[in-house]
Amino acid sequence: MAEPLVSIIVNNCNYGRYLAEAIDSALAQDYANVEVIVVDDGSADHSRAVLAGYADRVRPILKDNGGQGSAFNAGFAAAHGAVVNFLDADDHLAPDAARRAAAAMTDRRVAHWLAPLALIDAEGQALGRVFPAVPLADGDLRHRLLTFGPWAYPSTPNTGNFWARWYLEQVLPMPGERYRLGGDEYLAALSPLYGQVASNPLPGGDYRVHGANAYWRPRLHLEDVADDAFYFQRISNLVSEHAARLGLAVAPDTWPRRDWRQQVRLLLLARSGRRPQSPRPAEVLEAALTDQTRPLKKAVLLPLLAALLALPRRPAVAMGLKLLDRG
Repeated sequence: MAEPLVSIIVNNCNYGRYLAEAIDSALAQDYANVEVIVVDDGSADHSRAVLAGYADRVRPILKDNGGQGSAFNAGFAAAHGAVVNFLDADDHLAPDAARRAAAAMTDRRVAHWLAPLALIDAEGQALGRVFPAVPLADGDLRHRLLTFGPWAYPSTPNTGNFWARWYLEQVLPMPGERYRLGGDEYLAALSPLYGQVASNPLPGGDYRVHGANAYWRPRLHLEDVADDAFYFQRISNLVSEHAARLGLAVAPDTWPRRDWRQQVRLLLLARSGRRPQSPRPAEVLEAALTDQTRPLKKAVLLPLLAALLALPRRPAVAMGLKLLDRG
């Protein structure tokens, strides 16, 4: 049986200082049947000069700035692979990532392969940790998604995901303007509706922490809480829409009540005056009892939430931020 072609699509916007390392990691795969495409999304730095040095080894796509979702759309439209990876230009792929993903995805039921990423600093030095630090789920996750909502299982940053072409053909192009950020979140949220998920505990590459990451937060702030509450609702709407297309019964109104983190987000936003209505204490505690997806054990979590609910506004917000960071 011929090895499936793997398309590695580097998506870049103003990461010229890291771009060559990302491209080199794509070209250094120990799997022979790989094509490398680089989408430059309207960079204003020296990215295109860097890219010109690879003209005979990669396929460049130069476009006006439209955000990550539009870069994914453009890259996939040019790709031929049966397996596709969207590599962030500030990250690296592990040399065996394409080989491991392609082997797992010979099972035609698998829509999505993922692995954690090793953390590195801005200079590329290892930080001695992987993200996420909890085990990744795999198998048929459709029931879990429809029962507990779109964040019902741990995910990995964009670079650590590989996608089956047959799956992407059903969900791309994505709405580019709506997903200027979070293109990987769009794909990861929908994949269990369409097929199985396969994960591998060994890092699939490196995630660079450099201070300008879109999602990496050394410390959580209320603005981040507001963003996450919005993203939860946005992805819930997305999953509901696709589930309806597939004829699947779904009750998205129950998902926030089954996710203690979303309940805490809504509580903090209400306590800080950013939301008019606060969840009832019973709803917060019920979410902790129902939620099966988070690393904090219920024996630890329930007393912490009870204490949070009893605190006045300012200490409650401080404690809630710490809980969300830990959980």
